[in-house]
Amino acid sequence: MKLKLWRKWIVLGVICVFASACSDKKEEPADKIATATKEMAEKVKETTEKAAESAKKATAEVKEAVSDATEWTREKVGEYMDKVNNELGDLDKKFEELGAKVANLGDEAKEQFKGQMEQLTGKKKEAADQFAKLKDLSGDAWVAAKAKFDKLMVEIKELYETIKAEFSA
Repeated sequence: MKLKLWRKWIVLGVICVFASACSDKKEEPADKIATATKEMAEKVKETTEKAAESAKKATAEVKEAVSDATEWTREKVGEYMDKVNNELGDLDKKFEELGAKVANLGDEAKEQFKGQMEQLTGKKKEAADQFAKLKDLSGDAWVAAKAKFDKLMVEIKELYETIKAEFSA
């Protein structure tokens, strides 16, 4: 019986050694995990703060770029509108000068000139109407209207040059 009791104490002692050894290992990784989790949380917080700061900076830069682009576009549109307005005014003067030259021609030439000038004046009125619409448009609608207007202005200038060549000779 003493032998059996002695074995029981040995088995119990081995179990206690293993139990204490195992319990130390379980606590050690738990402490490491807790520390690593805290460190990771701090890094995530730092990264999030840096990302938020970068996003604010980028947003401010984009707003500034959009503002600059809008201002530049307004300036260019204003310059274009002034240029076209001057061209329309110049056309009126050229029409008057051409009309004065035709005054010395015969009745048949005057009648022919009158018909061509009506056509030219009609196109100029159409251009003036489109020019007025350009002032109220923006974006893609403005670009499309400008292209149409520019084409009409080319037609007017070509028609004027044709009439001028025909009646100046």
